[in-house]
Amino acid sequence: MALPVYHQGVLDAVAGTGICTPAQLADFSSLLRDLSGDVALDGPKVWRHLATRVLLPSHAFPLHLRLAAAAYEGWPADALGRPPLWLPEPQAAAETNAGRFLASLESQDWWREAAGPALASAAASGPLGPSEALVLRWRLLQCLSWERPEPFWRAALGALRIEFHTPPSRMLQPHPSDPDQCRWLPGARLNIAAAALGWAGTGGAARLPPGRPALLWAPDGAPRSLVPVGRAELLAMVRAVAAAARRRFKPGDAVAVYLPLSPTSVAAYLGLVLAGCCLVSVADSFSGAELAERLRISRAVAVVTQDVVLRGGKALPLYGKVAASGTTALALVVPASEGGGLHPATPPLRPGDLPWASFLAAAPPGEAEAVQPHWADAYEVTNVLFSSGTTGEPKAIPWTHVTPLRCALDGWAQLDIREGSVVCWPTSLGWMMGPWLLYAALLNGATVALYGGAPLGPDFLSFVTAARVDVLGLVPSIVRAWRHASGGGGGAAGAGGTGAGGGAPVVDLSCVRVFGSTGEASAAEDYHWLMSRGCGYRPVVEYCGGTEIGGGYLSSTLLHPCAPSTFATPTLGARLVLLTPEQSEAASEAGPGGSPVVPDSPLPTPRPGEVALAMPMLGCSQRLLNKDHGKVYYDGMPRYGSRTGLPLRRHGDEVAALRPCVISADVTGGGGGGGGGGGSRGLAAVAAAAAVGPSPWAYAALGRCDDTMNLGGIKVSSVELERAVSSVELERAVVSSVELERAVSSVELERAVLSVELERAVSSVELERAVVSSVELERAVSSVELERAVVLSVELERAVSSVELERAVVSSVELERAVLSVELERAVSSVELERAVVSSVELERAVSSVELERAVVAAVPGVAEAAAVGVAPPQGGPEELTLFLVLAPPAAGAGGQGAAGGAGAGGPEALRELTRQCGEALRTRLNPLFKVSRVALVPALPRNASNKVMRRVLREGLPRQSRM
Repeated sequence: MALPVYHQGVLDAVAGTGICTPAQLADFSSLLRDLSGDVALDGPKVWRHLATRVLLPSHAFPLHLRLAAAAYEGWPADALGRPPLWLPEPQAAAETNAGRFLASLESQDWWREAAGPALASAAASGPLGPSEALVLRWRLLQCLSWERPEPFWRAALGALRIEFHTPPSRMLQPHPSDPDQCRWLPGARLNIAAAALGWAGTGGAARLPPGRPALLWAPDGAPRSLVPVGRAELLAMVRAVAAAARRRFKPGDAVAVYLPLSPTSVAAYLGLVLAGCCLVSVADSFSGAELAERLRISRAVAVVTQDVVLRGGKALPLYGKVAASGTTALALVVPASEGGGLHPATPPLRPGDLPWASFLAAAPPGEAEAVQPHWADAYEVTNVLFSSGTTGEPKAIPWTHVTPLRCALDGWAQLDIREGSVVCWPTSLGWMMGPWLLYAALLNGATVALYGGAPLGPDFLSFVTAARVDVLGLVPSIVRAWRHASGGGGGAAGAGGTGAGGGAPVVDLSCVRVFGSTGEASAAEDYHWLMSRGCGYRPVVEYCGGTEIGGGYLSSTLLHPCAPSTFATPTLGARLVLLTPEQSEAASEAGPGGSPVVPDSPLPTPRPGEVALAMPMLGCSQRLLNKDHGKVYYDGMPRYGSRTGLPLRRHGDEVAALRPCVISADVTGGGGGGGGGGGSRGLAAVAAAAAVGPSPWAYAALGRCDDTMNLGGIKVSSVELERAVSSVELERAVVSSVELERAVSSVELERAVLSVELERAVSSVELERAVVSSVELERAVSSVELERAVVLSVELERAVSSVELERAVVSSVELERAVLSVELERAVSSVELERAVVSSVELERAVSSVELERAVVAAVPGVAEAAAVGVAPPQGGPEELTLFLVLAPPAAGAGGQGAAGGAGAGGPEALRELTRQCGEALRTRLNPLFKVSRVALVPALPRNASNKVMRRVLREGLPRQSRM
């Protein structure tokens, strides 16, 4: 009997690859004969067989692409969503944290009462397969986790086994009108570091299986020389820090951490929280000036730092930046070599500063053994992290003892971090994913794996394999770098042969059970490649959130089929609303009194929109240390229906709701082969089952609704790109208005553009120590002169001339998406920026786009103004950068010199030269991963009545621009 056309096409494609044995082809033919011939029903099962029984990581990646295309030829994406490349096995899905939790709810009255009707309706529509039933129950749980916070959070915190010193009287004390007055866990007293360590012996790290360490560490250059740190050893280290801290600090004192992740920095972080101190997170890649700014905002009395950073055989200064920053805060200096003395390159310690060993020695051993946690109100601040600011300085976001519960829940439910898991996520304590990693792993009884080197090369992949990492978090730019290093073929970077030393084994990522991804939009093909790195394919859990959320609001689970670059579900406890363009515009222009109502009914059809979050949501910030929290997040926002009476929370991401990935009842049956009655359900029945219960939409990230973008994993504000950039490390740029009174360095600006009445610009500004740092943090560059610190405004009277930025500051990227645009109202004249930046390779940093735009204007002769616009490419993935340039009139007698000068300035050669110069400016001053995709010349930048550049107008005109 002849096979259906679809089946014959797949069989021919498989046979044509030449990778199957005759037995494999016979097995596949047998599978096809038992199926229906309808791709809507058969496609996932056909693909499962190919992914688990035919394809291997060693096969050339184009073969993976070819067979996926054949398996899903004719797939009705409009009805069934993006085709899945990983499908959960029903038994494995039931054994996930989420699967076991759902099973446990069946005995709880609140769940039966709330979920029963929808489950009964689904049963009446026809039999559900085990995978469909789990996804439906998840959708109901996700919906109820926001609508019924009291029983949900009581059940969830019980499943997480969170240790309270005094349990809360209830889960949530709501407020009728102000989301910042809602109170989670009223009456609770705890210490979240003690809970992470399993102080009472029932939760946290006490759940680690016997023989599993709390930490696994390998230093830079020695990825297989693993150093395990057991729970008892870590607990002793933490006690020692807490005892020493009690001798010098009091509860509530702010102490900064300014050093890379290592066993010592983990112990310092947890020990200071245990003692009741407030940690201030500062990325070790920040310059001394940026460090000083954050110490000032947080009123830190001390900073824990490291003598140097050892990277690639080099000793990069760290304490030296502290000493040169001008801060009076006490410095406690950890040696980079574990157990050794201070590095010879370390400058002499300032009077009062202490080596780490001397700090610890202040408390005798007996005192450390007897130390007890600082039991605190749940809302006491434990950590201050920084995110993008809108008025020239970064937002100081306090995390309390409550916030890490969001980290723990997301890690447990979305990424399935289990007791005994080994979790690795390249990051730093200066960014939210650093504390997130510690809490998400330890509170769930998992091991934290830390590598002291950069994550882009084969050493890091060797570490992942040696440590047997099973939950690996990444940023898309890392994945793209790995894929490019491997030539896009079968092997991972450094794989497909021997390692750099000539005898290292091939790197195999099959040890990884689940990948996580955050920081920027991913490209579907890159993530198909990543999923194919493990035998049988591995799922990628996309994770989107922010520092001010304490975790994510969109993600995936191991219950859902996985399509690359797709979010399968909101996270537990979250509810997002997609605003229409009209609603977004009204919210951006309304004042504090604006209170239109957005219906709380489900979204009827999938569409794109700006994300707003319904409150309350555990983990979300409820105050800022240095800004008006209500003004930043709620002014002008509509109220969410009549359910709560609370305004929606502004977030700024733009996402598209999509049809969910739907599979039929029998797709996952039979382990991926054999029969199963493929024709028992039609396409309409499959789609109808997906529509039972709350809105089932999947989501795709589209970028930012405001003037920020993500380039290479770096959240960038457009205006920063348009202005002169000194560093990817900037969270607050330099630029400004009225009299250019100050210079700020920091990636937190959303638009450090000059404002309204700028009358004077800067001439011959000297950056005394504008540090340069690219892939591996080179050396600081001193005596850098600004050749054109061009300052824009309504009447730009004078631009800056006669300056040369030899090599301005650089780089490093954070997996967290850190920067919004800013309207800076102050800039600088005669500035000395001591900018010691760190490695862009680690993708741990964020940059403000005002700085990026300054880089172009400052470094490219003849450019008067620049506007940066980021747009996701048609194939998806990290945004591509377009620069719109306004050229300055040529100076008298200039003779048309320079790429931007002369009558032919708009010609192809001149545009190519402009593109080259702009790209070079961003790569050397910001991040080597930044690439200019287009340059377009315009006579003037479109501005609104308040002189803001209307980048949306520029973006809408992009299809008409030629691409360079």
